[in-house]
Parts: sequence; structure tokens; C-alpha cells
Amino acid sequence: MTHFYESVVIKTSDGMTFKSYANEHPDGFIIAKPKYIPVDKVRSSQMQLRKLDGQDVNRFNYWVDQAELVRYIDGFRMAYPEYFYVSPHHGTWFFCVPRARVVDPVDPRLGVRRLLALPESSLDEYQKLTVSMIKFIEKSGIGVNSIGITNSTLLGNYTHGKSDIDIMIFGTQNYWTVNKFLKARKHPLIRAKTLKEWQDYFKTYNAGLNFSEEDFIWHVQRKLSDGYIGDTVFSLFGVEEPGEIKVGWEDETATRLDLVTVEGRVVDDFHSVVRPGYYIIEGRVIDDPGKSSIKVTKVLTFARDFMLQAFKGETLVARGVLERVVNNKTGESHYRVSVGYFDSYVERMGQEFIKVKH
Repeated sequence: MTHFYESVVIKTSDGMTFKSYANEHPDGFIIAKPKYIPVDKVRSSQMQLRKLDGQDVNRFNYWVDQAELVRYIDGFRMAYPEYFYVSPHHGTWFFCVPRARVVDPVDPRLGVRRLLALPESSLDEYQKLTVSMIKFIEKSGIGVNSIGITNSTLLGNYTHGKSDIDIMIFGTQNYWTVNKFLKARKHPLIRAKTLKEWQDYFKTYNAGLNFSEEDFIWHVQRKLSDGYIGDTVFSLFGVEEPGEIKVGWEDETATRLDLVTVEGRVVDDFHSVVRPGYYIIEGRVIDDPGKSSIKVTKVLTFARDFMLQAFKGETLVARGVLERVVNNKTGESHYRVSVGYFDSYVERMGQEFIKVKH
């Protein structure tokens, strides 16, 4: 198993662009989500068409019509079978990038240093907002070396007024520090989204299918992982340092049991800000009497939508895949519910969620 930071933009020798989707990976591969895929071998009329590095590409989007998504992923698998990894430790497949296909990923922290080194007179309006955001985050005390930029902010293919500013925070505790800082400190340009802005967002937000508008907004307004600086949306991504990861990719083996709903009190929410994020809970299955005696101790999520979703002491309700997990070193086992595996988008679209009982 190998450490490679989550949320890093990866370009491949096949002309594709991916984004890493975890911090710990199987040897020889990086678990990653497609971002921009050339249309010469597989194409979708429902996914946005863009021009990148001189070629036409689809911007990969999970939230197209489900039948179209299944058709596209099947076509992608036929065209690029080496970009799928079937994990013996998870019982499912993942999008991945073979290490041998990676073309010099740009260091997100190097991107920050280069941006800060530019004279102010040479910055465009988007860059000025990005620099202002970085310098404000730095005041939280985490240090500029714990801040990175990613996606279009790093690649430079942003469109001011449309593109988000995507910032990475290195270190789980550092992310919590920044989160609390942003909630406590004021900046003339930084603010949370208003109720009206969240309402407008929800109208086009397919991932909110399991939530009423009121419930969705109640959850997202507490996070401040997304907001505005000036007229530009910012998004914060937390990533784990190598020494922070408690369970490596090959340390446990999970056996799938069923799709269930679990309810439980959150005992620990510390790792809910990274991917895969998780909550330690005291929980039980509530929709299957035959499994009601099972003690569920963890809810795991690969979906950013469900990070920071519940806090310590709250009662969490989650629907996902119930798994019996065995520690490969000690033989000890526990039960968890996992939400947001890649296959959930093609097999269980709109069925999985994590929410607070309130």
C-alpha cells in the first residue's frame, strides 16, 4: 500500500485527467475519479464537452441520467480496462490510475508557492481572490506549507465568475483548525452561502435526492467547507498526512452483507473531514429485524457530500452497505456501513445517505 494525497490532479499518458480519491492506495495504483476524458474512444452527449490541451474531452459527471452513466462507464471500461481496480479487500471495483500511466502530477503546495511568488500587479482577479484566501487561512496558524490548491485553480484553466477556488488543507487537525477559524474570524470578502443561494443550489443538486430542501440546507450550513470569497465560490478539501492514517488499504478485509439503514450516537467525528471519511458510532441496524442485534461501530464515506455531516454527540442515521470487517493482522472484526463506493452510483443511485436525526 502507498500514500498519495487525496484531491491531487493527475494527468495520464493516455491524455486523461483524474483526481485522486483517497490518501492510501494499493501498490501500483492510485484510486482516483475521472475528470476529463477524451471523446475519441468514449463519449457522452449528457456530459459537458470541453477543450483541454488541444483535445475535446468530456467532463465526467456522476449526476447524468443513470442509464447514460451506466452506458458511459461500460464504454469507458471497454476502452480503458486498466483504469479499473477490483479490490480483494473491499469486494468492489474502483476507478484508478496505474502508477506507470501517471505523468508528473503537479504538487498542490508548489502551486501555492508559485502563486504567492507572483507580483501583485500580474495577478488577475481570480488569482487575487485565491491569494487573499490563502493568506487568511494562514492566519489560523497552520502555516503556508499546509495549504495547497487543486483542480482548475492549480491547472490555470479556470474561468473567473464560474470556477470555484479549490484549496487543500494538509493534515486532519489542520483542517479542523481552519474550519473553526473561518467560523470565528471575519474577512471583508469571505462569507457563508445565504439561505437563498443554498436554495438555488439545491434545485440543481442531484445528490440531495434523499433530503428535503430544509434538511439539506440544515446540514450544509453547519460545515463552511464551501462558501464565497467575493463573488467566487471556494471549496476546502482536507487530506491526511502519511502518519495520520490509522487503517491502511490492505490492513482490513470487508465482506459485504446487505444494504441497510443504521442509527447510532457519534462517538468520534475527527476523521469525517478526509476521504474516505468516517464516524465512530454506537449503532444498530434499524430496518432489518434479523440484523438488529449487530453492533455497528463505524460509518465510512467516500462521498464528500457526507463529510462533516454529523458531529460528536449527535445521533446519526445512515443508509449504505453493511460490511463485516476483519483486521488482517489481529483477526479482530467489527461491522461498518459504507456509503459512496464507486459502484453505488450505478447500482444504488439515490439510495445511500448520512444525516443527523434532529
